[in-house]
Amino acid sequence: MTLKEMIAMLEETGFPVAYGHFPKEAPPSVPYIALTIPYTDNFFAENKVWKQIAYGDIELCTEHKDTEAEKKLTDVLNSHNITWQKTSEDFIEDDGVFSIFYEFEEVYDG
Repeated sequence: MTLKEMIAMLEETGFPVAYGHFPKEAPPSVPYIALTIPYTDNFFAENKVWKQIAYGDIELCTEHKDTEAEKKLTDVLNSHNITWQKTSEDFIEDDGVFSIFYEFEEVYDG
């Protein structure tokens, strides 16, 4: 899956999606999603990278604990057979948002 396809998949939630962050001067209203691919754990064969395995972080930001928004996101991930783990949730006072992180693993095509 390419980065463009990952973003399109996450947009199926109906929430705004950006890679990394949204511009400070034009933040979207909540809920919204930020995606990053901080590292890979590639599969090697015959002295080369055979498959790129991306480990990504999905941050779902909401106004408060929003189980319906979480379900929309996990339903989309499940419908695309994306393996995921919920890794943290916290209220970020500076931004005034409730932030939930999910980590996922996917074969990455750049």
